[in-house]
Amino acid sequence: HPVNGSAFRGEQARPIRISVWYPAIKGTGTYMRYNDYIVIKPKDNRFSEYSQALTDYDYWASCHWTDGHDTSIQKIVNLSVKAKQDARPALGKFPLLIHFLGLNDRRNENIPLWEYLASNGYVVVTIPQVSGFSDVSLELWGFSVSGKETQVRDMEFAVRKLRSWNNIDFNNMGSIGYSYGSIFSLRLALMNPNIKAVVTYDGTINQKDENNITQSFFNPSLKAAWLNIYRKKSDGMDFKVFEELKYSNRYKISYTNASHGDFEDFAIATSLLPLQV
Repeated sequence: HPVNGSAFRGEQARPIRISVWYPAIKGTGTYMRYNDYIVIKPKDNRFSEYSQALTDYDYWASCHWTDGHDTSIQKIVNLSVKAKQDARPALGKFPLLIHFLGLNDRRNENIPLWEYLASNGYVVVTIPQVSGFSDVSLELWGFSVSGKETQVRDMEFAVRKLRSWNNIDFNNMGSIGYSYGSIFSLRLALMNPNIKAVVTYDGTINQKDENNITQSFFNPSLKAAWLNIYRKKSDGMDFKVFEELKYSNRYKISYTNASHGDFEDFAIATSLLPLQV
């Protein structure tokens, strides 16, 4: 509210795009191309500006793969994908995996992983990282505590929206985070006892300069299992948070000679197209 005490006039709500992959009945749904993950036209026109802003950003971010080569980016967006759109859900209840993107990353960060998990009996949900304000300028996240908290609250909203789905086992959930999303995934697990496992891959949570912010919400009583996958680096790594979770079953897997992009679908794109890494 303004400092004069008068009520705020106008729209205060902001949209959140919720993307979901799930086990489906074979032979249902429509075939998709990679481009269908980037260009999404909402049925409600109120979300058109927001959706277009996401599309523009994802195209811009994807172009970094190809050094701006139009031919290569067109090959990427025209690739057929394994998922089908609006397929009929398979019968049964499936664990929910909640995936947090890397900081300011494109919404199509790891489509092969999400499709693979859905094909193996999991429901996967992810949301964009955009501004906490009501406009659609897509102001990028900073490294603030409030920004992290807003991202986690947005994901909680997305999970609540899925409560009407009959094919999800909400008593068995997992939280996954790539890069900066590793911090969000741990934060959500600390807040929700139904999250039974955390997976972080090449997570910022293993870096020394993030310990102070992580400590602001840290609770050593976490009981969820934690699989920490990362690339070995010569300096700047700190596993203090990981090591202090004495009630959690914790596992570490490290890779040498790996790049940060190897943990998202960039690696697959480079194998399909003549891209320089």
